[in-house]
Amino acid sequence: MCGILSVYGLHPGADWATADKDRRKVLQLSKLLRHRGPDQNSIATYPEAGVMMAHERLIVVDPTDKGR
Repeated sequence: MCGILSVYGLHPGADWATADKDRRKVLQLSKLLRHRGPDQNSIATYPEAGVMMAHERLIVVDPTDKGR
């Protein structure tokens, strides 16, 4: 099991402070999915497009970064 969170429509092209605030909020929301995969997590940010994606991973088969 894994959990995936995608947020779009954020402040495209925002300054650093606004983008950081958005990132902290996405990480806070991602923690709500921690029960889906407590072994690894990651976030990808695309501030120029106003998009952030986060995931929580449960390592079952491939514990290396290739399985990510």
